[in-house]
Parts: sequence; C-alpha cells; structure tokens
Amino acid sequence: MPRLLEQSDEALMQALATGEAAALDVLVARHQDRLLSFCFRFLRDRQAAEDAVQEAFVALWCDRARWEPKARVTTWLYQIARNQCVSAGRKRSVRHARAIDPEVPPAASGPGPDTSVRRAEDRDRVARCVQELPEMYREVVILRMYEDLPFKEIASITGVNESTLRTRFEYALDKLRGALE
Repeated sequence: MPRLLEQSDEALMQALATGEAAALDVLVARHQDRLLSFCFRFLRDRQAAEDAVQEAFVALWCDRARWEPKARVTTWLYQIARNQCVSAGRKRSVRHARAIDPEVPPAASGPGPDTSVRRAEDRDRVARCVQELPEMYREVVILRMYEDLPFKEIASITGVNESTLRTRFEYALDKLRGALE
C-alpha cells in the first residue's frame, strides 16, 4: 500500500483495471471529501450526499475497465458523482434547501459572534437560492463556484460545451443577484 500512496491517480486507475483493490482505497482517501462536498451542495442532504459518493466509488470500481488514460481521473469521478446526484435528485425530488450542515462547525476564531451569525445566515441564504435554481444552472454554479473547476473541466463532466456553460453560469448569477436583493 505505501507504494500506492505515491502513485498518480492515473497509475492508480491502471492498477485498479488489473483488479488491485487497494488502489481504490487510495482513490477514495484522496477524493472522498471533495466529492462529498460537491454532492452535499448539489443535494443539500448529508445522508443522500454520502450515499451518492459511496455509489460513485462503487460505479468507479464496476466501470474501471472503461476509464481511458486520456481522461483525468478527477473529471471522471465528478462525472460519476454528478450522475449519482442527478439520479438521487430524481428519486427524491429534492425541492427544499436545508440549513447549513450541522456537522460543519463555524470557524473557531475570527470575527465576533454577530458577524459570524450574519455570515452564516448569508451563506445559508445563498445556499437556499442556489438550491432553488433549475438543475442545469445549479450544477454549473456548484462546480464553478464551490468546487473551483474551470469551464473546460465542467464541460467534460456535464457533456455541455463551454460557451453554453458560461451562458448558464451568467444567467444563474443574474438570478442569484435578483433573489438576494
């Protein structure tokens, strides 16, 4: 396992393709937190997000032979996780945003309590507004703003061309500005 920890994601995928299950453990350790963050922002439900991430890694294992070395592993993982979220969203018909995840504690130091409360309320308000966006706008906002992915990678994940994504992103930002005013 120590030698696996030093390998690139691409090398781990090649090891995974040959059936080396320990490579999956390393990929999970590397990417689980970011995928959970993405899925939580997409679904706004901690349990559903955890389930989507788990299903994404199961799908990665099952489809390991389909991965092509020209594709970035992270892009492929986001694509799988996105598909799991879309599927979960359809099954559950998520409509109402939840409050900020209670398992994520506020920062221990920093501004005073009034400012911290105001910031938490603002974050919650923005999260609710993002959740109310139609799915095609919500996903580009989450991937661009929260996951900090470039439009090129978002295009690979969603299968939508970059110019359309940029237009969707601008539209979504206009909607969010209007909702927050």
